[in-house]
Amino acid sequence: MAVTADQLVKAREPGRLREFIVKSGTTVYAGTMVFVELATGHIYNTATGGTSVFVGVAKTGLLGDGVKTIDVYTSGAFTLTGTTLAAADVGKPCKATDNYTFDTVANVATGATASVMIGYMTKYIDSTTGEVEIAPSSMLQYIDQLV
Repeated sequence: MAVTADQLVKAREPGRLREFIVKSGTTVYAGTMVFVELATGHIYNTATGGTSVFVGVAKTGLLGDGVKTIDVYTSGAFTLTGTTLAAADVGKPCKATDNYTFDTVANVATGATASVMIGYMTKYIDSTTGEVEIAPSSMLQYIDQLV
């Protein structure tokens, strides 16, 4: 379920901050996954397969105006909310289902519009929480989406 408020960023070794312009009229919330809208090059809070690329986890929140920027963590292992997770999912590739939740590729419906590669699950916490080593490389996402 997409969130509408800033979230606590829980991570191991968060790093490599990059600055991105926030799409006009879009609110990005701290601690949530953010995506580049391919048509504009600005970040926003929607995972849309084919029209967006995952870039990381927002360090801070902001209502965008097409000029203002925020810092985004582009590396690290983040504790994220998942769905239908199991211990056997460790090591599996993960896709965003919205700006706050993820699932393993095997559990994401084929052709789901909200399914953008975000990285690999590195730790099972419980059936709705897992740690994901984010991998916002567009080449890696492209290769994984072919699988």
